[in-house]
Amino acid sequence: MNLFKSMRVFVKVADKGSLTMAAKALSLSPAMVGNYLQSLEDHLGEVLIHRTTRRQSLTDFGQQYYARCVEILGMVADAEASTSGGHAHLPVGKLCVAAPISFGSEALIPALKAFYKKYPDIEINLMLSDRNVDLIEDDIDLAIRIGKLPDSSLISRELCRYEMAVCASPSYLEQHEVLTDPDQLSNHNCIQYRSASTSPWKFHKNGNTKTVQVNGNLKVDDGRALRKAAYEGMGIIMQPRILLIEDIQNGRLNQLFQDFELPNRAIHLVYLRNINLPSKIRCLIDFLLMYFDSKN
Repeated sequence: MNLFKSMRVFVKVADKGSLTMAAKALSLSPAMVGNYLQSLEDHLGEVLIHRTTRRQSLTDFGQQYYARCVEILGMVADAEASTSGGHAHLPVGKLCVAAPISFGSEALIPALKAFYKKYPDIEINLMLSDRNVDLIEDDIDLAIRIGKLPDSSLISRELCRYEMAVCASPSYLEQHEVLTDPDQLSNHNCIQYRSASTSPWKFHKNGNTKTVQVNGNLKVDDGRALRKAAYEGMGIIMQPRILLIEDIQNGRLNQLFQDFELPNRAIHLVYLRNINLPSKIRCLIDFLLMYFDSKN
């Protein structure tokens, strides 16, 4: 039995939803596809697919084995694509990447600047939108999503954490009382993101939670505008630290209440299952994972 061939046939059957459709995609007869699948199940000693005259579905074992097959066959395909005549070469081609607006402009662009130093021949079409794009409908190779992911057939990899930070400019702090406790925020002008303007700010420390209902005279719907308002001295903001880190490091903003833990959410890379994941996509995924891990 050709194990890799049988694995490829099994994955194609699972992806297409039927032996007939898989046979057409593989240019094989349905009987031959059935033979490969039966040989693989005999080899494993497990049933991979429940088959009836009307429908088929993966067994629990089949779902686990499918995920491993996708991973293994993708690695094999990538290894084959990454060498030519025994010599490694850099990937080329076009990629479409989707990301939230603030994260894309403030955090992803610097990452892509570093990426291009290593992979100058990959052309990236960056789509910035705060809606969750449909990767198939919008022809997206890789998307970045913030927060809890819904159940889906997409592959996801955690990129980093969206950890919040409370900040104000030195000029604002010079003109107001010294802030030592989050409860004092009720006496300050807090600039809020418009869609979350009724939500209290929460702070955690030693197993206890402080919930502070903040108020302010400005609400905006863009993270960059919030940041600009803060370092212009207009008030206090709570924003993801990854978007403020440059301002904190250069002294335009001071981070407050650093001994408290603030809410955070996961940031994920998501992409379609593909046993032949192109090396250009794999290179970008691996680079972004390493880049943002170094920033933590």
